[in-house]
Amino acid sequence: MILRRVLQHKTFLKFARQSLWLFGGMGIAQIAGLVELAVLVRTLSVVAFGQLTLIIAYVTTVNAFIDFRVWEGIIKFFNEYLMEQRSDKALAVLRLCVFIDGGTGVVALLVLIATSKLAAIHLLDDVSMTREITLYGVMLLLISLDTTFNGLLRVYERFDILGFKDGVSHSLRSVLSIIAVLWFGTLHAVILAIVLAGALQTIIFGGITLYLTRRKLGGLTTSTSLDSDERRRIISFIFGTNVLGTLKLLSENLDVLVLGFIGGPAVSGIYKVAVSAVHLHYKLKLPITMLGYPEIVRARQKGIKQLRSTIATLTTLSGLIAISSAVIFFVFAEQIIELISQKSAYLVAADYLRIMLLGNVIDSLLFWTGLLLMAHERVWIVNRIHFVISGITPLLMFILIPPFKGWGASWIFVFRQIAVNIASLFAIWQYGYLPIERFAAGSPYLRVQPAPAESETHLPD
Repeated sequence: MILRRVLQHKTFLKFARQSLWLFGGMGIAQIAGLVELAVLVRTLSVVAFGQLTLIIAYVTTVNAFIDFRVWEGIIKFFNEYLMEQRSDKALAVLRLCVFIDGGTGVVALLVLIATSKLAAIHLLDDVSMTREITLYGVMLLLISLDTTFNGLLRVYERFDILGFKDGVSHSLRSVLSIIAVLWFGTLHAVILAIVLAGALQTIIFGGITLYLTRRKLGGLTTSTSLDSDERRRIISFIFGTNVLGTLKLLSENLDVLVLGFIGGPAVSGIYKVAVSAVHLHYKLKLPITMLGYPEIVRARQKGIKQLRSTIATLTTLSGLIAISSAVIFFVFAEQIIELISQKSAYLVAADYLRIMLLGNVIDSLLFWTGLLLMAHERVWIVNRIHFVISGITPLLMFILIPPFKGWGASWIFVFRQIAVNIASLFAIWQYGYLPIERFAAGSPYLRVQPAPAESETHLPD
């Protein structure tokens, strides 16, 4: 009875319809990524694939220290000004975000150039890998505005284009990488192909997003300057997301880097295969997360009843997808790893995959907690949570990874997802953003006594 109400509720149907576009694009992207992974693993040696894994992890981590996740600022502030029909202010926010995004991309590349030789020697065990690290940094510079494009498309609710972008971008990268590795058989050729794919992606979807933005703003080309308070508020929010993004990416990539430092590139490569498989499962619910943030921002402005209804719907949809697919991944873990690698050295990754699925399932039920805190501009609460978890994680890594290698890293993966979500949930209830004793009263699927009228006001800041 409850499930039937869930499936028939208008909010559920809206989210399901929007997510279909994202699932379509993501489905294409995941198929292309899986084929690319399989070809790279089978063609490159275990060491070479491990080096590619470590290059990506290192460059991404360095970039995270400098890059700003401006898409969250766009969804928060650009979206709010649009809803208030203040297009001039929205354009001012966009220009500030573009300046920050592009500028930090340049700084990140300069830092990578300066540190690439040390990383090649101590992490990749091969000084000739210096140019590969720099080249991958060039690719990140080329797509530095990609997060801006994604944020704008979410605000415009153009999930059809967002899904198309995801599918085309990943397919383009996969096709070029496969051609490079099959034709030349070298890691250098693969990274050059990735750089070319990044350039094409930026040209194509940057143009589409610019066209949509001009239409959305009515052709407006001049903006009203942000006052000092507005600028400080936006920059503080975006700076906070940088801290958050850095902590999250550092935590996510540190296990690969520690494994590489302790066990060498081959150990990191095997673990990366398991991580790639579990990310395939994780991304099945990612469309719900992508459409969830702007929906939570809008629902918060409409009142607590709408917010509870939105969160209940998002959780139900995400949980149905994640739990059902986790069962399939758990049962067929060996077959999935064998399909990817066709090398016996990688089969232990199936056990790592089974462990990490637990973290994905829990995250699918509580993913909205961080989004709700962000919607309240409580970036620093989220940062403190990630800061504490990021402080504990390295300690666990140096305790568990040396004796247990990939087994220990897999359990640390689960710990990160569980700890962050539970801490965020506790903060939400502590600040009264979603009172636990009345959450069921706001659910559109349970026939219970409604909440008192005074609770239909905006949530406290």
